[in-house]
Amino acid sequence: MPHKHRASKLLNWPVRGSIMEEFKKGEYMPNDGGVFTGSKGESIFTEPFIDYRLSHNELPDFLQRIYAAGDDRSFAVFSLIVIEKHLDVLLEAIAPGYQARDNFTVSQKSEMLKALRLIPPHILQAADLARKARNGFAHGDWDHLEQLPDKLMIPIASLVRQTFGDTPSYFSSVRETFKALIFLVLAGLQAYRPNLMILREKLQDGELTEQLKHECHKRFMDGITLRGNKGPLRVEEEGWRYSYYEDGLVSIAAADANNPPDRPAMIPDHAVSRVIFGK
Repeated sequence: MPHKHRASKLLNWPVRGSIMEEFKKGEYMPNDGGVFTGSKGESIFTEPFIDYRLSHNELPDFLQRIYAAGDDRSFAVFSLIVIEKHLDVLLEAIAPGYQARDNFTVSQKSEMLKALRLIPPHILQAADLARKARNGFAHGDWDHLEQLPDKLMIPIASLVRQTFGDTPSYFSSVRETFKALIFLVLAGLQAYRPNLMILREKLQDGELTEQLKHECHKRFMDGITLRGNKGPLRVEEEGWRYSYYEDGLVSIAAADANNPPDRPAMIPDHAVSRVIFGK
């Protein structure tokens, strides 16, 4: 078992107030950028939207109850219970048919959200780290947060420092660092709920679907024009003119528009992706 105070030495950074005090004063923020802001290309949404439903914010109450947990084991276990609840809420927001199930593990729920790539990955990375810490307590691998192994403690400390900077009080102890990790997960999941809800609503009302349909048609026609402007790769005529373009596009038209063949055109079946009939 690792030395009880080893992990604390990894986190020897300045102290300033308590996490809940900073959260209540609105100071629980990083040195630059946003706590929950992601990088473009890593996820569909890179910043949270305003909560247009003016939902009741349960986060302060959840955090107070989590932080008030007595021993580290209870703290880690209760934290993951609340994290799982927030994962369920987010999945329900984007997938109306989703229902929280006992046979879906926290890991599987997190992986589902990762696969969708809707929210910044560092929020789900924090959830995974909290899950691994909790599992260690459940399996009896450690009894105190100070006993977390380097392979877990170092990523936790690194993620917290990258997200919040290196001056606040959450580096005064391992427990304070873990509190910051839990805040990142819960507040992050809650922050992106409006994004997923408005996306789902726009998909359901048909407006966005209609826009996407028109965009697909536009891109298709642009692609046809682009390939047509390059000219055909080859042309075959047997009463019908078969013009072959890039990417398997074939245009079929009567060789003599004033005297079209009596027999129907034969649609090619080799290396053809799309057939366009002309006049």
